[in-house]
Amino acid sequence: MSLSTLELTRVVTDLARFSGARIRGIHEDEGRDGWVFTLRAAGENYSLFFSIASRRTRLHLIPGRDKAPSAPHAFTSKLRKHLVGRKIEAVELVGADRVVRLQAGDHDLLAELTGRVGNLLLLGREDRVLAGARALPARLSVGAPYRPLPPRTPSHP
Repeated sequence: MSLSTLELTRVVTDLARFSGARIRGIHEDEGRDGWVFTLRAAGENYSLFFSIASRRTRLHLIPGRDKAPSAPHAFTSKLRKHLVGRKIEAVELVGADRVVRLQAGDHDLLAELTGRVGNLLLLGREDRVLAGARALPARLSVGAPYRPLPPRTPSHP
Protein backbone atom coordinates (compact mmCIF):
# COMPACT_ATOMS: atom_id res chain seq x y z
CA MET A 1 0.00 0.00 0.00
CA SER A 2 1.25 3.49 -0.83
CA LEU A 3 2.11 5.93 1.93
CA SER A 4 -0.57 8.48 2.76
CA THR A 5 0.20 12.19 2.76
CA LEU A 6 0.32 12.15 6.58
CA GLU A 7 2.73 9.18 6.66
CA LEU A 8 4.92 10.76 4.00
CA THR A 9 4.97 14.04 5.97
CA ARG A 10 6.32 12.13 8.98
CA VAL A 11 8.98 10.40 6.88
CA VAL A 12 10.12 13.67 5.29
CA THR A 13 10.29 15.33 8.72
CA ASP A 14 12.52 12.48 9.92
CA LEU A 15 14.71 12.72 6.79
CA ALA A 16 15.52 16.37 7.58
CA ARG A 17 18.36 15.02 9.75
CA PHE A 18 20.13 13.97 6.55
CA SER A 19 20.68 17.52 5.41
CA GLY A 20 24.43 17.59 4.77
CA ALA A 21 24.65 13.82 4.22
CA ARG A 22 26.62 12.70 1.19
CA ILE A 23 25.10 10.42 -1.45
CA ARG A 24 27.61 7.57 -1.69
CA GLY A 25 25.83 5.28 -4.12
CA ILE A 26 22.61 4.56 -5.99
CA HIS A 27 21.36 1.20 -7.18
CA GLU A 28 18.17 -0.38 -8.40
CA ASP A 29 16.12 -2.63 -6.23
CA GLU A 30 15.48 -5.33 -8.83
CA GLY A 31 11.92 -6.20 -9.70
CA ARG A 32 10.25 -3.67 -7.45
CA ASP A 33 10.50 -0.35 -9.33
CA GLY A 34 12.73 0.91 -6.54
CA TRP A 35 16.03 2.64 -5.97
CA VAL A 36 18.28 2.56 -2.93
CA PHE A 37 20.41 5.59 -2.14
CA THR A 38 23.36 4.94 0.17
CA LEU A 39 23.90 7.99 2.36
CA ARG A 40 26.82 8.83 4.64
CA ALA A 41 25.99 10.95 7.69
CA ALA A 42 27.63 11.32 11.09
CA GLY A 43 30.15 8.57 10.28
CA GLU A 44 27.51 5.96 9.42
CA ASN A 45 25.90 4.61 6.24
CA TYR A 46 22.14 4.68 5.72
CA SER A 47 19.97 3.23 2.95
CA LEU A 48 17.11 5.37 1.65
CA PHE A 49 14.55 3.48 -0.43
CA PHE A 50 12.35 5.09 -3.12
CA SER A 51 9.58 2.94 -4.62
CA ILE A 52 7.37 3.87 -7.57
CA ALA A 53 5.77 0.43 -7.80
CA SER A 54 2.09 0.56 -8.65
CA ARG A 55 0.02 1.10 -5.50
CA ARG A 56 3.18 0.76 -3.35
CA THR A 57 4.80 4.17 -3.78
CA ARG A 58 6.92 4.99 -0.78
CA LEU A 59 10.07 6.53 0.63
CA HIS A 60 11.75 5.33 3.82
CA LEU A 61 14.98 4.13 5.40
CA ILE A 62 15.71 0.42 5.10
CA PRO A 63 18.20 -1.78 6.95
CA GLY A 64 21.32 -2.90 5.16
CA ARG A 65 21.78 -2.88 1.45
CA ASP A 66 20.79 -5.29 -1.31
CA LYS A 67 23.23 -6.32 -4.01
CA ALA A 68 23.23 -3.92 -6.96
CA PRO A 69 22.33 -5.35 -10.39
CA SER A 70 25.28 -5.86 -12.70
CA ALA A 71 23.97 -3.63 -15.51
CA PRO A 72 22.00 -0.57 -14.35
CA HIS A 73 19.25 0.99 -16.44
CA ALA A 74 19.93 4.32 -18.18
CA PHE A 75 17.96 6.23 -15.54
CA THR A 76 20.09 4.79 -12.73
CA SER A 77 23.25 5.74 -14.64
CA LYS A 78 21.99 9.33 -14.96
CA LEU A 79 21.18 9.46 -11.25
CA ARG A 80 24.68 8.25 -10.43
CA LYS A 81 26.30 10.73 -12.80
CA HIS A 82 24.49 13.74 -11.35
CA LEU A 83 23.91 12.85 -7.68
CA VAL A 84 26.60 10.50 -6.34
CA GLY A 85 29.16 12.44 -4.34
CA ARG A 86 26.80 15.38 -3.75
CA LYS A 87 25.56 16.53 -0.38
CA ILE A 88 21.87 16.58 0.37
CA GLU A 89 20.81 20.16 0.99
CA ALA A 90 17.17 19.46 1.84
CA VAL A 91 14.37 16.90 1.67
CA GLU A 92 10.93 18.48 1.51
CA LEU A 93 7.34 17.94 0.51
CA VAL A 94 6.22 19.92 -2.52
CA GLY A 95 2.64 21.17 -2.57
CA ALA A 96 -0.27 19.38 -0.99
CA ASP A 97 0.13 16.03 -2.74
CA ARG A 98 2.71 13.27 -2.24
CA VAL A 99 5.63 14.85 -4.07
CA VAL A 100 9.06 14.91 -2.38
CA ARG A 101 12.08 16.93 -3.51
CA LEU A 102 15.59 15.87 -2.57
CA GLN A 103 17.94 18.80 -3.28
CA ALA A 104 21.57 17.95 -3.98
CA GLY A 105 23.68 20.73 -5.46
CA ASP A 106 22.45 21.92 -8.83
CA HIS A 107 20.38 18.76 -9.38
CA ASP A 108 17.23 17.59 -7.63
CA LEU A 109 15.41 14.29 -7.43
CA LEU A 110 11.65 14.70 -7.50
CA ALA A 111 9.65 11.71 -6.29
CA GLU A 112 6.01 11.80 -7.39
CA LEU A 113 4.69 9.17 -4.96
CA THR A 114 1.06 9.40 -5.96
CA GLY A 115 0.04 5.75 -5.89
CA ARG A 116 -0.87 4.38 -9.29
CA VAL A 117 1.32 6.72 -11.35
CA GLY A 118 4.47 7.17 -9.27
CA ASN A 119 7.63 8.43 -10.94
CA LEU A 120 11.12 9.65 -10.12
CA LEU A 121 12.39 12.66 -12.04
CA LEU A 122 15.91 14.03 -12.25
CA LEU A 123 15.86 17.81 -12.53
CA GLY A 124 18.73 20.09 -13.50
CA ARG A 125 19.19 23.83 -13.36
CA GLU A 126 16.02 25.91 -13.48
CA ASP A 127 14.05 22.74 -12.69
CA ARG A 128 14.50 21.40 -16.21
CA VAL A 129 13.62 17.71 -16.59
CA LEU A 130 16.71 15.62 -17.41
CA ALA A 131 15.20 12.13 -17.10
CA GLY A 132 12.38 10.07 -15.62
CA ALA A 133 12.30 6.56 -14.25
CA ARG A 134 9.10 5.89 -16.20
CA ALA A 135 7.99 7.33 -19.51
CA LEU A 136 7.28 11.02 -19.03
CA PRO A 137 3.60 12.02 -18.95
CA ALA A 138 2.27 14.49 -21.53
CA ARG A 139 2.78 17.44 -19.16
CA LEU A 140 6.57 16.84 -19.10
CA SER A 141 9.37 16.60 -21.63
CA VAL A 142 13.13 16.30 -21.39
CA GLY A 143 14.75 19.75 -21.37
CA ALA A 144 11.53 21.57 -20.47
CA PRO A 145 10.82 23.03 -17.01
CA TYR A 146 9.06 20.74 -14.55
CA ARG A 147 5.30 21.24 -14.40
CA PRO A 148 3.66 20.06 -11.17
CA LEU A 149 1.01 17.39 -11.03
CA PRO A 150 -2.51 18.73 -11.53
CA PRO A 151 -4.40 19.13 -8.24
CA ARG A 152 -6.26 16.06 -7.06
CA THR A 153 -9.99 16.17 -7.33
CA PRO A 154 -11.90 14.66 -4.42
CA SER A 155 -13.50 11.34 -5.24
CA HIS A 156 -17.21 11.00 -4.77
CA PRO A 157 -18.80 7.82 -3.40
